[in-house]
Amino acid sequence: MPKSADFSSRINTIDKKIWIFDRDGVLNQKAVEPNRYILAEDSLILNLSVIDFISQLQRRSLKVTVATNQQCVGKKLITEAKLAKIHNKINEAVQKAGGQNLTYYVCTHLEADNCVCRKPKPGLLNLIMKDFSTNPQECIFIGDSESDEEAARTSKIKFLYFGDLQTLINGLA
Repeated sequence: MPKSADFSSRINTIDKKIWIFDRDGVLNQKAVEPNRYILAEDSLILNLSVIDFISQLQRRSLKVTVATNQQCVGKKLITEAKLAKIHNKINEAVQKAGGQNLTYYVCTHLEADNCVCRKPKPGLLNLIMKDFSTNPQECIFIGDSESDEEAARTSKIKFLYFGDLQTLINGLA
């Protein structure tokens, strides 16, 4: 667990009120082939250092939310109810670490649907800013892919690669 003085000084260098996290590859490890999708809670492997980091952010009264593409729902590989169970398992871990439930902004459309919410398009990030009554200068998006970075850039939100977040977290341990 990070020391609070170290945590405060490092986080103060990133002056953002809204922290948006991608799910797969950031909050949890990506699914392995052939499936490519997390379809059940028991296949979810959490990145516990990120979960702890989220709880630290929340204890500083910073807002934390999740933006994730989940076309496995659109492909009918999983139901929205099953997806909610997976998100509940993540929330249980955040609570255990001393944090609060996360809100999930999810695009369930197929890539072929060409919707406005599927990253790399900015729809989910724009919706988050609208719902939180905020602007891009107050947000940071942590992701692990070029599509995450492109969504952030199009929304004019600061982007942080997951590897850079891991470096920040490791510096706090």
